[in-house]
Amino acid sequence: MISSCFATAYGVSKFLSSVLSDHMSATFMLSLCLGFSGLCCILFPLAGGVWLLCALWFVQGITQGLGWPACAKILREWYPRSQLGMWWSILSSSGNVSSALLPVLLAYFHSLAGWQFNFYVIGAAALAMSAVVLMIMKDSPSLAPREQRLPLPATEPSHQGPVGLIGVLYSVDVWLACALYALLAGVKGATGDWGQLYLMQEANRPETIAAASITTMHIGGVFGNLSLGYLSDLIINRWPQAEQTKAPRAPALLGITILLTAALELFPSTVSESSSHLWLSFLWFSTGFLVEGGISTVSLLTIGLVPDNQSGSAHGLACLVAQGGAFMAGWPFSRLVEGTSWKVAYQLLVLASGAMVAISSYFMMLLLKGLPSRTTRKFD
Repeated sequence: MISSCFATAYGVSKFLSSVLSDHMSATFMLSLCLGFSGLCCILFPLAGGVWLLCALWFVQGITQGLGWPACAKILREWYPRSQLGMWWSILSSSGNVSSALLPVLLAYFHSLAGWQFNFYVIGAAALAMSAVVLMIMKDSPSLAPREQRLPLPATEPSHQGPVGLIGVLYSVDVWLACALYALLAGVKGATGDWGQLYLMQEANRPETIAAASITTMHIGGVFGNLSLGYLSDLIINRWPQAEQTKAPRAPALLGITILLTAALELFPSTVSESSSHLWLSFLWFSTGFLVEGGISTVSLLTIGLVPDNQSGSAHGLACLVAQGGAFMAGWPFSRLVEGTSWKVAYQLLVLASGAMVAISSYFMMLLLKGLPSRTTRKFD
């Protein structure tokens, strides 16, 4: 019940905060997120009763939802398109790194002073970081001291439009990016959440071996985030004309979706009791690599489709629609497996990935259409 309260509040807050980030200081939002999150952590061990804990963690979900939109907006303001992919990937991967390290650290603190001490330590760290963010960070280079400003390319485009969600809702390109995000979220949920059960039933693997294979998916996700973020930046740097279009990361996205379709096709055709553990680990590593890298690339593509002062609203809408894909990967996917088979379910994932290839191809055509003609480039 407590975790459900958090998830509900977080999902709604993340969308509303993304829209709000187009209207207010992202640094203030991030500081507010850290401050209230730290306070909720400190109060959690002191609260008594399930309903009070649910209310407290509901507030935690609301405040946590402020964090990611604020970080995304700050990155968008501070770094040009040609560097944004790498920094966005580092930001995305930081959550995976903390998820890997925190259980070990918290187990150590728990052995020293009990579980309550864990909340106090995390809460105090968040409050301290909130003060640091408020005092040191700036929303954009123009607000920073001159010696701290990053040099931006002279060709860096500056797009402005009417602030708000309405303009974003009328963009067909944004809705296609949202659909792509939802399909990726669905594939991630279906392969990650149900992968262990899939291996236990289809490949007759023990629970521990199946869990170890799924772990490689998370490891692949970290590498995919970093590698594909750098690759998409490299494409823009090597093909500077693409930066002048609305979809400069379309080539990377098209390659990711094609490879993901091929990887998903291998599941129903190669996974069996005779499959080696090395092969299964490779399949899940590759899937995590491509899915997480694809999600980061779609996020960057989405905010590039709209004016700069609508990027928060566009990303928030994409994240909200992606929740629908994640939902379909839960109970509806399990019912599909029960009513048919794992093979049919994974064939459906292949079809979903094929739809991703079609949408990515559209964005590739959008990029090519937006390139200056040979005559124009020669004249320039």
